Amino acid sequence: MGLYTKKGDSGETFIFRWKKKLYKSDNVFELLGTLDAVNSWLSFAAVQVPNKRLKRVIRSIQGLILSVGAEINLGKVEKNLEVDKKDTQLLEALINFFESKTPALKNFILPGQSLAGASLHICRCSVRDAERLAVGLKERLKIRDEILAFLNRLSDCLFAMARYVDLVLLKKEEIIWKLQNSKIDFSASVKTILKN
Repeated sequence: MGLYTKKGDSGETFIFRWKKKLYKSDNVFELLGTLDAVNSWLSFAAVQVPNKRLKRVIRSIQGLILSVGAEINLGKVEKNLEVDKKDTQLLEALINFFESKTPALKNFILPGQSLAGASLHICRCSVRDAERLAVGLKERLKIRDEILAFLNRLSDCLFAMARYVDLVLLKKEEIIWKLQNSKIDFSASVKTILKN
């Protein structure tokens, strides 16, 4: 099969669950495209993470994201291939592990102090986009609650993972954000540039 078919040149593409074409601007494809973006960002994160076991976890999450996309497109997949409560529970176990290894979070932080950490934060934001779209399409696509719970917990897990990578694996210092310093810091940093 070739990479291009020319069948989508009119701005429509096929949705398998309904066995018909829809415009590519339909929110169904917005969700599928966002899941694809999640997967690509996860690849970017996986090649940055300095730990083989963590890379393996990220790659396995990519497989689950593809399963979610397949279910959205097809309407259903085989029961043993569905994202389910056990997958969400495993994410919760990961979150608990990462949180046990990092200081308690008491403030907002500036996300990502390394390329690996920053890429994981981009992943979590992309997952939140997918979750919002999935919630909006829940009734129309009959999206299972297990998928919504999985996406919700995945974003939390990626946040905790990013902190673990930065603070534990790469020994980076977290930058705490404080509202009262924001304008002072911005003004001071711009002045250092304008001096030259």
